[in-house]
Amino acid sequence: MAWPYTSAEIGDKEYAVFDLRVLELKKVLAQSGHQLSFPPNARFLNFEDDYVQFPIIIHRTPEDVAHTIEAYRVLLSKVAEHLPSSPVLVNVSTALPDLTLSISIFGRCVDVLAWLSRPQPFPTEVNGADWVRDAAEIISTFGEGVDTGLEDVQGNCLTLYPRRTMVDQAVDVPIYNAMDFRGLESSWHLDRNLLEVPCESRKGRHNC
Repeated sequence: MAWPYTSAEIGDKEYAVFDLRVLELKKVLAQSGHQLSFPPNARFLNFEDDYVQFPIIIHRTPEDVAHTIEAYRVLLSKVAEHLPSSPVLVNVSTALPDLTLSISIFGRCVDVLAWLSRPQPFPTEVNGADWVRDAAEIISTFGEGVDTGLEDVQGNCLTLYPRRTMVDQAVDVPIYNAMDFRGLESSWHLDRNLLEVPCESRKGRHNC
């Protein structure tokens, strides 16, 4: 299940807002026979930048987490070929009976991909403490960098969420092309609109 970082009110209705490009992840998962679901009130927003905000994705089992991480590897490998320095936000969670395990990753596409390509990029209930110590040692090898402020951490779920800085529409943004998974040329550079995106469900067609 995909969970949004923010919502938007239009008239008397409230919508869960997602970066449109998360649908690329949904397509990769579907290719391997897996689904990514969204709230019924989900709407998808096009951004005129290369910052890809993937939503919080909550899983029920470690196997589901593994499928999502593999899908991220496939997707980000394609993006890294054309936009290696694009900032990417990934939040992955597993809901267990007694706790929720979560990891937030934010950085350049190639760095996020490198982390997800590790043998064990996500902790388990059994190895949580050892995983944290190992991760801290690896992170320490990066040396000093840009600190993430506490304002980028959501207080209700402690996930990382660096927000966009919106600029005037008149600003000239370069267009970068990437290849989608059907071999067709597409672009991350899109108009800024709220979209209602149809998808299929077992009960028929609905908006997800």
